[in-house]
Amino acid sequence: MNQPPAPHGPHRHGSGAAGRPRMGPPPGDGRPPVGPPPPGFGPPGPHGPAGPPGFPPPPGPRGPGNASPWLLVGLGCGGLFVIGLVLVVLIAFVLDDRGEDTGGGSAGGGTSTPTTADTPDVNEAVEHEGILFTVTGTEVTDEINGHRPRGEYLIVHVDVADAGTGEFWRDEQHVYTSSGERVGEDYGATLELGSPIWQDLPADGSPVGVSIAFDVESAADVSHIGLSSRFRGGNEVAVDLGD
Repeated sequence: MNQPPAPHGPHRHGSGAAGRPRMGPPPGDGRPPVGPPPPGFGPPGPHGPAGPPGFPPPPGPRGPGNASPWLLVGLGCGGLFVIGLVLVVLIAFVLDDRGEDTGGGSAGGGTSTPTTADTPDVNEAVEHEGILFTVTGTEVTDEINGHRPRGEYLIVHVDVADAGTGEFWRDEQHVYTSSGERVGEDYGATLELGSPIWQDLPADGSPVGVSIAFDVESAADVSHIGLSSRFRGGNEVAVDLGD
């Protein structure tokens, strides 16, 4: 007995031969897969994008620790130049302030012996660089309140008055022998005489008496005293102390 043919159903598109898989959309989001970049064109490194193959990456920015050695050498030379310039200025200032002794220097560091005609004598006033000096007398002794000299003490009494400077530095005065040797004051013995190392002078021009002790080999050999108005001494005016 024959079977009736199977009824025809609706036509299904996309069906193929038996066992063939269906085609669907590609996996992912539909974009083609991306592989690794070509050599030499990788992602940026710490110093910027990588360069072509065979070339090192560009150098990074220069930091404080990577300063050029030539820059350091230049800064050091500049600093030494400035220090040298300051020293030259200071030396020039000190030498200028010290000045020169009246009458010119001698081999022993003193002044040449002035002549009687061009120097004032004891009790004769002389104005010099803002101070009026008057040597009022001298005395010789071998002891001042326990201080004893190597030779003998020559004490010089001087009246100083303001003529523009306003102050007097006692410790910058010297006496000179007949050979031109310069002798500075004996500080300890002079302090015993009650004369301050520095003092203001009265503005009205009133004189102030100062006594200065000098330890000399022979007081009779002292020819003159050099009196200075300056803080550091120098540029002295001579006053004759001879007979």
